[in-house]
Amino acid sequence: MNGQINSENVSEVEKQIDDLLDTYEGVSLDLNDISSIDTCGFFMLYVVQQRALLHGKKVEIEWATNDMIKKHAAGSQLSFLFGSLKLV
Repeated sequence: MNGQINSENVSEVEKQIDDLLDTYEGVSLDLNDISSIDTCGFFMLYVVQQRALLHGKKVEIEWATNDMIKKHAAGSQLSFLFGSLKLV
């Protein structure tokens, strides 16, 4: 994924992820090229992950090299929200 995940496009991104989960047992989202993400984007990722778990599916998120996301994660409760996600 690249670009932004924010309140303006969060519904579209969520639908794309849901469509993938309709086809596959799990998805891996690479957010290393995301330029920005707001609270709506983080919450959408949480909701998608929880919904996937309820259906026996899996969502993995990779953002190990994205300094912008790591900065937000360091000063927030993201590890609490995404504790069950594979954050690589």
